[in-house]
Amino acid sequence: MLNQPKHSSFMSNRTNSIAGLMVLWGLLASLQFFMFGDNSYIRSFDNGDANHPKTYASLHFPNLSHNHAWRHYDMCGIDGGKRSYRRSAYQVLQALFPGWGGYAILMILQRVFAAVFMFLLARRTLGLGLTASLSAGMLYPFLIAQAPLGIYHSLGEPCLPFYLFTFNELLRTGRIWIQIIGGLALGIVFSQFSSLFVSQPFLVAGILAFLLFVQRIPLVKILPAALACLVGLVIFNLPSILNTWEIKDSTQRILLISAKKERTLFSTLRFTFADLVMIFRHDGVPLLACLAGISVGAHKLKLFRSTFWSFVLFGVFSTFVPYILSALAGIDFFKAYNIRRFYYEYPFFLYLAAGISVQYIASELGTEDYPRWRERLKYILVLCLLLLAMALLSVRFYSAFRSIQVRNGYDAGLLGSKGGAQALTILFFLITTGFIAISTFIKRQELGRWLRILVLVLLPFYAGFYLVERLSTNLSDNERYRALYEKPEYRLVAAEIAKDPPCRVATAYTGRLLHPTYALVAGLETVDGYNTLYSARYHLFWRKVIEGSRSRSMTIRRYFDSWGQRVYLFSPFGKIEKPPPDFPASDAFNIDLLSLANAKYFFSGQPLNDDRLRLIDPGVDKDDLYVYQNEEALPRFFLVNRYIVFEDSSRLLDSLANSGVEQLSTTAFLEASHLPKLPDSTTAIGLSTVEPEYYSSDCIRLKLDLEADALLIISNNWSRFWVSVVDNSVQPVYPVDFTFQCVPIPGGAKTVDLIYSRGR
Repeated sequence: MLNQPKHSSFMSNRTNSIAGLMVLWGLLASLQFFMFGDNSYIRSFDNGDANHPKTYASLHFPNLSHNHAWRHYDMCGIDGGKRSYRRSAYQVLQALFPGWGGYAILMILQRVFAAVFMFLLARRTLGLGLTASLSAGMLYPFLIAQAPLGIYHSLGEPCLPFYLFTFNELLRTGRIWIQIIGGLALGIVFSQFSSLFVSQPFLVAGILAFLLFVQRIPLVKILPAALACLVGLVIFNLPSILNTWEIKDSTQRILLISAKKERTLFSTLRFTFADLVMIFRHDGVPLLACLAGISVGAHKLKLFRSTFWSFVLFGVFSTFVPYILSALAGIDFFKAYNIRRFYYEYPFFLYLAAGISVQYIASELGTEDYPRWRERLKYILVLCLLLLAMALLSVRFYSAFRSIQVRNGYDAGLLGSKGGAQALTILFFLITTGFIAISTFIKRQELGRWLRILVLVLLPFYAGFYLVERLSTNLSDNERYRALYEKPEYRLVAAEIAKDPPCRVATAYTGRLLHPTYALVAGLETVDGYNTLYSARYHLFWRKVIEGSRSRSMTIRRYFDSWGQRVYLFSPFGKIEKPPPDFPASDAFNIDLLSLANAKYFFSGQPLNDDRLRLIDPGVDKDDLYVYQNEEALPRFFLVNRYIVFEDSSRLLDSLANSGVEQLSTTAFLEASHLPKLPDSTTAIGLSTVEPEYYSSDCIRLKLDLEADALLIISNNWSRFWVSVVDNSVQPVYPVDFTFQCVPIPGGAKTVDLIYSRGR
């Protein structure tokens, strides 16, 4: 029988003392994020090429971006506006702790909150024993290893136990007004520290499932606090909701939703199998602990049963349902908006169920003096599962250790070799087998007591495997924040651009992971990047830019067309394989279109073979990073008086992609449905000039010197929220060259103001 909640002062003091120790454990789990030099601040997948660079740039380069407004990727056309995206808690941390400090603090808070409140939730709220509570509390910070979490999730998923614990404490007060005020405050905190579109819907589902099905609290009892929490969420999320709704028809999301699926039933099963392998790889030991608990009867407990089946429900939904709906029913909505993110919840339920399992095994094995043969078989099964868990840990850890030694270029010796990992696995097998043999002669009462002590002793050792593996792997990884973001090549290009602004840079995604937004942290404007709500027009434009790679690789085609969000110069040779030395860069991406987009500099991890790209010698090892200057890049603002009008926008885009840079620099490609006032003459403009006088996130002022009528082309992404003022005369801004901006200019005009009118 599991322990019931105990509220004695001794128990409370001991719980608080252990919670204090869990703070230290959380700090150990976040050791890699302390300021230890270039090995600190390891990259966490999407965070390295999205959220952190945008936040860093908005704080450190206000001329480049403004509070998640349009100029994060003005090429990609996110319609932010001053009211659209609230200032996040992470941005506050960045402001308080300059440089990389805000990122490090957030990562540390994630793991500390995860450890402390998972323990308190299990121990104080659910009344579980010390074994179960410590198991859950010590393992949950490594949720980051599964998801993996980072800035992208802020204090959302890692702090799920905190929200549940706090909500339960509110319910215990019994006073409605405290519940309402507390629920409102909790909703505000929740909205500030978690993403509306990434995690909040799934976290809310997990919280409700836990309260209603695990704790079995009546809905009426939680209603006041829940409604107050919902009000806080809605109030602080409303600007983002309104913004997203207003631009829903112009973002690339509409392309993802309406795209025809190429996925077959076979590919669905393949993806599902890959997900299941990943689940077992990262969560194999907790899964085995749950199976061990079931084998000795933990499934008879209501608490275990409800927790375990909640885990199964979230796991099955996130793994199977979206793929099946997408493949068989053709409902692309589930792919575009990532309903699979329910997987954020299942580690919480799994680790809690695993902790209950471990506690129940230790309690159940001490209930009889002379176990029957069936009970003995059950016990042997449990220990065999524990053996498998230890083997899994040993192979995983020492394989990681071996890869670290090889990567760093010195001999790993026996422990780091493949044979060493096998030898240690065999050693674990022999020890556990001997334990099974000896334990058959031990009385059940003694065995249960001894096993509880053994579990508490081995638990730090087991969790230490995760800790050492994560630290050693991450700290030796090639993809480290500071080492990547602080390269001198970025500073070199920034200094060159400062002499003749504005212009953009592009990053060739070749040979290795080299993300476009590394340049953003150096204060450079990027023509590419990662954004969730960029323009549908730019998505189609970029499809033409990477058509060479897209046509050669089915993986790139499916990834870009049906997943979206990442506007990269993909290499058809993938992330590892190097392109041949004589492979033309123009066969991978359209340099003429990039020139039209004002991409003057290129970064690449591999050589780019093209006469238009001049290699710049940065004075460092060229094998590290190649920097090129695009000799044919067009200016950000230029004048033309020649034009071609297309009735169909798709034909316009095809013609644009097949045109050389000379024609692109002298001709406007216009749509009949968005036709500006056209110049009377198509003779050469001659010495007419346009120069930027002022350039900010939502206002641009240009000085003009021209005599005849002309069309002003601005290679910023078109949006209906932009207006122009030509010598105090207000005019609309028209789309040109499919995705950019165009303003008709009468002869003799002296100034043009471009104003982003939304949210004023």
